[in-house]
Amino acid sequence: MKTLGQFSVEHFLEHYWQQKPVVLRQVFPRFEDLLTPEELAGMSLESDVESRLIQYQSENSQWHLNTGPLSESIYSSLPENHWTLLVQTIDEWLPEAHELLEHFNFIPNWRRDDLMVSYATPGGGVGPHVDQYDVFLVQGLGSRRWKVGSPNQKVTPSFPHPQLKQIADFDPIIDETLERGDVLYIPPNTPHDGVAVEACMTYSVGFRAPSHHMIYEQLLDDILSEEEFSSPRFKDVSPNRAFKTQALPSQLMDWLRASLASISDEALIQAFGKLVTEPRYENEPFEDSLGRAFKNIGNRPFTLQIDPQARVTYTECNQQFFLFINGESVLFSTRYQPILKKLCEYEQIHGKDLNNCLQDIEFVNEIANLIDKGWIIFIQM
Repeated sequence: MKTLGQFSVEHFLEHYWQQKPVVLRQVFPRFEDLLTPEELAGMSLESDVESRLIQYQSENSQWHLNTGPLSESIYSSLPENHWTLLVQTIDEWLPEAHELLEHFNFIPNWRRDDLMVSYATPGGGVGPHVDQYDVFLVQGLGSRRWKVGSPNQKVTPSFPHPQLKQIADFDPIIDETLERGDVLYIPPNTPHDGVAVEACMTYSVGFRAPSHHMIYEQLLDDILSEEEFSSPRFKDVSPNRAFKTQALPSQLMDWLRASLASISDEALIQAFGKLVTEPRYENEPFEDSLGRAFKNIGNRPFTLQIDPQARVTYTECNQQFFLFINGESVLFSTRYQPILKKLCEYEQIHGKDLNNCLQDIEFVNEIANLIDKGWIIFIQM
């Protein structure tokens, strides 16, 4: 995608990305829906698909929420308007979804969260709310009216239902109706409210924006996975004086701060890398040991490539090369950096380019492990 409607990608990134919302007209002038409303409803019946059905009863101003898996009977009892079906992570189940996501590949893969698809009847919506991530809302079938406020404006939380976090009315800076092929971009912490003008389908391409809290949680998980005996314990200083009172010792703060200071750059970067590449659903490892075939490749030609659906990123830290893929961290020697960078950019690597790497058993074992998990595709000629 060279342009986003009326803007070039470069103009959009410089003036709008994570700064302010914007309507992008006819980004997809011939947009075709990826599935029908009936097919979307069928997905919501599956136990391993995350879905929600949100209804609004205008006569008594009541909101209702049903979470999946839904039943066929619930659809037969629905009114003709004021309800919305939302199905998460369509890209995990529908191969055609990846063609749509590829249009937003000017943003790194590790930032992408998922593709959510919603079907709404006239008047349907989820109410005014604020999200903590970037999102592109692609309009398919029908039309939807959007009101969008300015980023970070003060809003009043509202809970019309225990599981629905909404906000009170806000002052919109955008009040427009999206037609098929239009796109609305909304940055994090921006109030918005979309209401179906007619029966419509909307495709939400979300991008992750991890918080400090989320990083702390991942970091704590990593620390707690280490052996407990390796964790330094508190030691008393001058017990003859300290034990004369029940007060905490004066040197305690230094010890506590030292525990935080002991967290290495590697630990921090690994927590971030694992968090941002963590898939929503666990992938089952391959049953065939393709990794064993890779180890015994000999002189036969082959190619390697990262699975296009894998979440992957990389970085260098303190003379080490970290590859993060699907929530895991893999450490490699920096001498393999050129090959690994190409791999992480989803480029195909030919076996002849790996001659030196294949002499390193640690490199071979790590790649073989990723092949067995299905995260690297190994094709033997």
